[in-house]
Amino acid sequence: MLELPIAASGLSILASLLSIGRSVKDLMATQNLSTDQALDKFKGNASGTNAEVLAMKGSDSAIKSIVIIPGQLLDQLVSEINGCVDRQVEARKKAKNQAGKDKADRAAAVCVCSGLGSIKLHNSGKLPEGTLRDLWKAYGCN
Repeated sequence: MLELPIAASGLSILASLLSIGRSVKDLMATQNLSTDQALDKFKGNASGTNAEVLAMKGSDSAIKSIVIIPGQLLDQLVSEINGCVDRQVEARKKAKNQAGKDKADRAAAVCVCSGLGSIKLHNSGKLPEGTLRDLWKAYGCN
């Protein structure tokens, strides 16, 4: 199972997966590539966080599930997940006590579960093995 030291790490991974999925989908459309070809091409140029995320167990499966989601919806999910991260970080910074931090973490979990639920909705009600399924469990989504 994926180890998540803090909630923002999991949200960042999800945002990265969604962003990578969008980029792979763009490569498929603009260069007339199969999913596997586009993913391999993206991997060849990946660095930093993207390279780290692509090396995680289950990332290929997650990205292949993501590319079936319509482009506009995928863009919206990326935007929402990035917003989750931003709001959680700001709320934790402003929290005056642990209860405030806990509230920020719960709000982030609701946000993550909503994004993951949308992915499930467009993927026959399933999340792929690996990162996305681990995030679903880590945030207590149901």
